[in-house]
Amino acid sequence: MNLKNLWSNDGFAPEYFRAVMPEKRFYLLLRALRFDDFRSRNERLSIDKLAAIRSIFHDFVKRCQDCYTIGENVTIDEMLEGFRGKCNFRQYIPNKPNKYGIKIQALVDSKTFYTSNMEVYVGTQPDGPFKCENNPSSVVKRLISTISKTGRNVTMDSWYNSIPLATELLKTHKLTVIGTLQKNKREIPTCFLDIKKRTLNSTIFGYEKDILLTSYVPKKNKNVLMISTMHEHGIIDSESGDQKKPEVITYYNSTKGGVDVVDELKGEYSVAKISCRWPLTIYFALMNIAGINSQIIFRDKTKPNTPNT
Repeated sequence: MNLKNLWSNDGFAPEYFRAVMPEKRFYLLLRALRFDDFRSRNERLSIDKLAAIRSIFHDFVKRCQDCYTIGENVTIDEMLEGFRGKCNFRQYIPNKPNKYGIKIQALVDSKTFYTSNMEVYVGTQPDGPFKCENNPSSVVKRLISTISKTGRNVTMDSWYNSIPLATELLKTHKLTVIGTLQKNKREIPTCFLDIKKRTLNSTIFGYEKDILLTSYVPKKNKNVLMISTMHEHGIIDSESGDQKKPEVITYYNSTKGGVDVVDELKGEYSVAKISCRWPLTIYFALMNIAGINSQIIFRDKTKPNTPNT
């Protein structure tokens, strides 16, 4: 909806907006909106690419973690906030609706879709306190730092997942992992990769200490590789019918969509508008997530027979 229509006096626009402030006042505040002290920004930019919104982003994520306890299953995936302006860490992801934008990697409750932890991808940081590794394993370990040693399960796709990472999360952080696996991993036996002679809907299970490897052929020339440190036995899900899906895959399908659902919910009632300032794009994303998270907390606190705290 065009913002100017909110201040229309033709009888169709809600009176609420005109009662709060004049239209010119709103646009003035929007143009002047900043999230840090501009007098020290250049100094902070020398060690942090995210300096223009670092403080509010950090405080928001901390508040999300303090106000709600997520459930037993979490999802790690990426969001892409649409942005085509000038930004040296803007990303291009062709399979996303916006394609160009700012990538935010998030940890989300797989059931309630509460966003608990986030990290903006800014590429290689300058030398200093904010410089860190950007490989998938390091990103995952930073995102799960708040739930380490809690016995939860982490679901993630093949970009993040690997056998060494799954083993480390289980032994060091007491977290189980379920996820797809890329076919170029050297730990995968060759018999799991050769599917030419295998029948449709066939499954091969491989067992190692604390890890279950699964290869499933859903259709011709398609091989789905999965690992799980949660499942001890390779079992076919009887409810999958003729597809004969392994239980690992059906569990993965039920927990993988946490971040994708948050993206859909953000689009339903988005407060974002087109902007040429990337800090404002991130701020709009935080506002959208705040609306979702607050609704989840409200529903949780107002359940029947549940006291408000």
